[in-house]
Amino acid sequence: MKNHSIDTQRLAVVTPVGRESETIESFIIAVRSNLAKEDSHILVTDKYTDIETKKIIESKCITEYPQVIWLDLPFSNGIASVYIAGYSYALKMNFTHFIEMDAGFSHDPTLLRLFKSESVNYDVVFGNRFSSHSVYQTTLKRKIISKGGSFLSRLVLGVKIKDMTSGYQLFSRKAITKILNHGIQSKGPFFQTEMKYLTTKFELSYHEIPISYSNPSHHITWKEIFNSLLALKRIAK
Repeated sequence: MKNHSIDTQRLAVVTPVGRESETIESFIIAVRSNLAKEDSHILVTDKYTDIETKKIIESKCITEYPQVIWLDLPFSNGIASVYIAGYSYALKMNFTHFIEMDAGFSHDPTLLRLFKSESVNYDVVFGNRFSSHSVYQTTLKRKIISKGGSFLSRLVLGVKIKDMTSGYQLFSRKAITKILNHGIQSKGPFFQTEMKYLTTKFELSYHEIPISYSNPSHHITWKEIFNSLLALKRIAK
């Protein structure tokens, strides 16, 4: 089923921000240069965001770039709650599509246009770091965790999405509404896998595109891995 044509799309890019004081301004400039005037960039900060980054957002980013929206949460309950707050805020506005991406250039802003063009024919567009046309620059440990987690998730949940742990993805208004109305159980990074599972559960049309990924924004801890395994077990039941 066809979605909005590119001319009628309004895209909201949702980006949680942590400790990005050195790159936040250049990152916003790069994102803005790849979006249309009717698109917006929603920066979500919380108690874990450092003061210097917030000062830059307040003093420069939201004053110099009208399409940048700053949502400052008084607290959060894991990274999933930060994204959900951003999506929920964006849903109240007249956006047709919603994209999730990391700050700090781990995700390539130049691919935003490709996500948007591919969304014309799909409810959801997922970034795939494992394609032969992808660029995946990170530590060996991170690659093993990502590929192993994707393989295990496909096996347990019975889905065919190649990259089950990527955080660069686009949802139509129909898709994100269905997913948020159902609810997301995960609090940590596994919520990205859960959203992919729900995409197949609700029989939403999806497509994967090769992406570039480098310089992970945070270190994956063994506690996060353990919590992800518990979440996978819970969802499988």
